[in-house]
Amino acid sequence: MRSVFAVVALALTVPVPLRSAFPACSTDSDCYTAAQNASCQTCTDPWQGNWTGTCSRELPIGKCNGSSSTYWHEIQPCQCVPFDCLKPDVHWEPVNWSSPLPKYLSVGDSISEQMFGLPGSQGGLSDLLRDSTEATHNFGNAANTNKGAHCTHDWLGQMGGIASGVCRWDKISFNFGIHDCNRYPGNYLAPEHLQLSEYESLLTRVVSTLQSTCPSTKLLYVTTTPVSTNATDPGQPGSTGLLISDVQAVNAAAKAIMARHGVPVLDMFEFVIAHCGVGYATCDWQGNGSVHFRPVGWQAMAAHLASAVVAL
Repeated sequence: MRSVFAVVALALTVPVPLRSAFPACSTDSDCYTAAQNASCQTCTDPWQGNWTGTCSRELPIGKCNGSSSTYWHEIQPCQCVPFDCLKPDVHWEPVNWSSPLPKYLSVGDSISEQMFGLPGSQGGLSDLLRDSTEATHNFGNAANTNKGAHCTHDWLGQMGGIASGVCRWDKISFNFGIHDCNRYPGNYLAPEHLQLSEYESLLTRVVSTLQSTCPSTKLLYVTTTPVSTNATDPGQPGSTGLLISDVQAVNAAAKAIMARHGVPVLDMFEFVIAHCGVGYATCDWQGNGSVHFRPVGWQAMAAHLASAVVAL
């Protein structure tokens, strides 16, 4: 899978208007008019291909085709562009609803997709659960909590997960955090970074949607994985610009939210730290200067998560 953190050079070719080109908005409902009235131009999205859309400084993607897509900004609240919650970046195997096995949905970003096991890979969550669980992953990269707050209900309904108003998932694991911590101004999605108060509010909305839509489903929150110290300097080429202190902050906030809502937590951050060490500069599990993991790393994390999912 192409990482959203590895497309900086391609993004430099995107024609991006200034934020002032868009009408001001203070709520999601304001975004409808702002997006519909915005002028369209050709945008190049190096992650999901080319399309015609409304560009913003922070998010050079979107459709401006008069469709019924929900209009909102994936990254910064109320910087308005359209986005399709169910646009797949990976085509996961369908769920067999007639199977007697429990039905499980994994929600997360590209690190989560790595752990789940991209098509053609081995040792991922889908492999490990194949004989015990009907498992799939949400469509698209779940990105940050702003996207999650808008898309969670759509993800719950993917592949027939909601039928006649009834949620059919037996188990769901979910994570948000890495994208919320992205500060690097050279990243084509930057700045995704949300204030901690925004993260807390939006993650609370995600949990509320999960619990109200799927009241009988067993939930599991997975903490955000750490970043190496050599991945944190925005002045270094290829740096993600992520700070370990930001990751620790969102994890602490997420744990508090889960405690209030009675959702168990799998601490993947501490699982990685136990192997890589506190304040590691490099680790055999993780790519050098990357938030993503080498096969030995995501396979270890997948096994850890698989055990927790089975035990739910």
